[in-house]
Amino acid sequence: MSQFGFIIKHHQVVLGDRIRTTNHKKDWKEFKASFQTAAGQMQPIIVKPLDTKTEDGLPQFELIAGERRWRAIGELYAEGQKVTTLEEGTIWAATREQLPRRTQLLLEFSENEQREGFTFLDKARFIREFHEECIAEFGKDNWSQELTAHTLKLSPASISHYLRLEEAVKIDPAVAKATTLNAAVKRMKVSEKLKQRHDEVKKDDSNSYKRATAILHNGDAREWIKSIPDNSVDLINFDPPWGSEVSYKSQENHEGFDDSEEYAQSLMEALFPELFRVLKDDRFCVFWFRSWADESMAAMAQRFGFNLAFNRTACIWYKPDKVSDQNRDPERDLNEGYEKFFLLRKGNPLFHTRRPNNVFAYNRVPQSQVIHPTEKPFDLAADIIRLCTVPGELVLDPTAGSSVFLDTAIRTNRKATGCELSTTYWARGVTRLAEYLKTFKEG
Repeated sequence: MSQFGFIIKHHQVVLGDRIRTTNHKKDWKEFKASFQTAAGQMQPIIVKPLDTKTEDGLPQFELIAGERRWRAIGELYAEGQKVTTLEEGTIWAATREQLPRRTQLLLEFSENEQREGFTFLDKARFIREFHEECIAEFGKDNWSQELTAHTLKLSPASISHYLRLEEAVKIDPAVAKATTLNAAVKRMKVSEKLKQRHDEVKKDDSNSYKRATAILHNGDAREWIKSIPDNSVDLINFDPPWGSEVSYKSQENHEGFDDSEEYAQSLMEALFPELFRVLKDDRFCVFWFRSWADESMAAMAQRFGFNLAFNRTACIWYKPDKVSDQNRDPERDLNEGYEKFFLLRKGNPLFHTRRPNNVFAYNRVPQSQVIHPTEKPFDLAADIIRLCTVPGELVLDPTAGSSVFLDTAIRTNRKATGCELSTTYWARGVTRLAEYLKTFKEG
């Protein structure tokens, strides 16, 4: 018999309220008979000590796990039968603390899987630790994912996904924001493809990766922008955090970020004077903002020197394809089908193309293709860039996000420079830029 646990009388064990009633299935006779083979009781029941005693003065224990074993052995004794490895009327028991770590995990997994609020990430942590404990105990050559799947009664495919999830969350925190395993796996596959693309671009013999990192910088825009010369930029795209945690839908499904009003305000206060400084005279700054803050956002921009002549009314990006939303209160809340931006002016710039109105109607980027939660579509960026610049001019984006404005600038024969604070989105932006840059020679 095992080195851990202890032998107690069968009647010392009492059922707790949480123990389910055993269904006597077709294999019940065979199950009972297994205790009369040479192996006898192969696994202990799991108990915890109680402060009460039996009628004959013995300490009592509450049954935590192993009800089928307890009932089967009890029935054998009631029938006058014996259990091979036990003295009559006894049963092999153990407390949690006496169990090997892998057995404890197996027990915890079985219990937690039934509780409400046990997320797929919680499950992934249990599975990974159990798998690693088994490898440590039995050896890498003697334990496999298939054995873990068989032990936990899960499919081998799902075990593979679970074992990759925690590492995937480190690479892309968006995976952790999914609400189901299937959603997390889809996001994980997208993340892995993006990382693979980044690695391939980085290994490329061409100079495209180096050129991309010269365009998109990783760091705090408040420090980076000090390196940009005065009056050197022809168009700025400024899409900062909006404040008041208004980006909750993106926040819940993608990387956690500080979208507090205090942070947004401090960032805009620090960057606006620098943006005005680096922008050439008679040029535009595209300023995205929360839709109900027109007056306060306009006042802030004007305080730092920008004007709204001819464009006091905000422009709108209308999303025709947005027919559903992740509303927390759909009975009261309408879908948010548009975003707003100002065309801020330094001096008196002119448009370079003609538009029918200030509504820009473009579908969103398909979810399977997005590399950033608030990504703008290429066609929208191209429309704005062509409206405000001519080929050869420089586009700057200090909070680049998906880097779509930088990518679009290059693809429409403009120059580009920008900055992104998140290492994850910086790497994706560099990949996006490098993949296009390697298609043509510099100059």
